[in-house]
Amino acid sequence: MSGDTTSDLGLLRRKLGASDYDPDRYVKEIAQRCVGGHELLLQRSNIKSLSEDTHSLLKKNVYQNYRQFIETAREISFLESEIQVSLEIRFLFLMRQRSPSWNRIQKQKKINKQKQMRSAFEEGRKKLYELLERVEACSHITDVPTRYLIYDGDLVEMEPIDNTAMHRVHGYLMNDGFMVATWLANVRGPVRFKFSCFYELDSLAVVNIISMCEYIRKTRLDEKF
Repeated sequence: MSGDTTSDLGLLRRKLGASDYDPDRYVKEIAQRCVGGHELLLQRSNIKSLSEDTHSLLKKNVYQNYRQFIETAREISFLESEIQVSLEIRFLFLMRQRSPSWNRIQKQKKINKQKQMRSAFEEGRKKLYELLERVEACSHITDVPTRYLIYDGDLVEMEPIDNTAMHRVHGYLMNDGFMVATWLANVRGPVRFKFSCFYELDSLAVVNIISMCEYIRKTRLDEKF
């Protein structure tokens, strides 16, 4: 009985290669039919021989079909290259189709930006000339043709030593500098301020007054204690 199951390699090959082969069932069958360790060793030897034969057969098939494997790999590589080239051509075609509209959009954006800058310059230049009506002794401010006003507002001038408030001033921020004007004690018509000084932006040091005030407050508290 054990011979039918184990000694014939052909039968063993058919059993292991059957479509309904079940490893668990086969092991149970061997355990029931084999008597003693000798038959189990014989079964192990047969399975090992079958494994070696199968491995040798697979290796032989690989060698026999090696050239076909190489040709298949080359074909796959060629197809991948063709797909890549096709995608690049498609991409260039789409870009060419869209480029006229894209260029028009970018050109229009550039034109709009230039118009906005021109409008801001003209508006700022107009406000700069209006300073002559409100600030005394500042006619030289308009001598620079590229200068224009960006923003103006009331400020408080601080004492540089202990940073205490001194008096109120009016500041004018321009594209290239900062002008300070003091309030007139005796207002005459539309003139409200008098030119005090003008600072070039490149030489103007900017200080975070909030941080400075916090530092002064903390320092004074430390001095008290």
